[in-house]
Amino acid sequence: MCFFFIITATTTYAGNHISEIKAYVNEQIQFTLNHAAWVPQNEEGKEVAPVMIDGTSYLPVKSVIEATGGQVEWDEEKKTIVIKSTGIHFSKREENILQKMEDIKRAIAPGMTQEEVREALDVDLQPVSDNGDVEDGSDSFSGANIFAVPGYKSDLPGHIIDKEGLLNEQLGIDLFIAWKEGQLNFYSLAYVNPVDDQVYLYILRRNGFEEDRPV
Repeated sequence: MCFFFIITATTTYAGNHISEIKAYVNEQIQFTLNHAAWVPQNEEGKEVAPVMIDGTSYLPVKSVIEATGGQVEWDEEKKTIVIKSTGIHFSKREENILQKMEDIKRAIAPGMTQEEVREALDVDLQPVSDNGDVEDGSDSFSGANIFAVPGYKSDLPGHIIDKEGLLNEQLGIDLFIAWKEGQLNFYSLAYVNPVDDQVYLYILRRNGFEEDRPV
């Protein structure tokens, strides 16, 4: 599938320069920006989905450019869309967190046994409680605080996302694993997305469905 970007801006064109096309909106496509989940938004802050035209997907270039640190402006006099230089820079800590998440995603998957998961992950998995809320038929749960400040321990139950710890950089990744009959049923990774500094939750479910959205 091809991807291109289109400009969204307040522009004025002569009528004979506009032609009608047939397009479709695809709301199933998700995006990452420098390994972090990214949700395209318009100028009002509403989510936008890519538009498909003849098999090619298009996004508003304004949302893409601004997400990477650049600027897009409309020059009415010259009828020109002006794109200024882009560049998004993550700290070493942010890069390590994103890389660790990629490593976890590659290492584990639903259906793996607890022994296989523990061998695949270089983290300290501890049993946690779901507070009686049995999710997706799971019968036991584990969790781990990854890239946590030495000595840091959250007072929250294991099934509750430690948003404060994540936002205060006391914690890098909040890992939660649900087991069913000794096998990985689903897992989640809570983290601060450096693109917009919000807490996101990545989930991989038993059926292979992935979701990576702001909490």
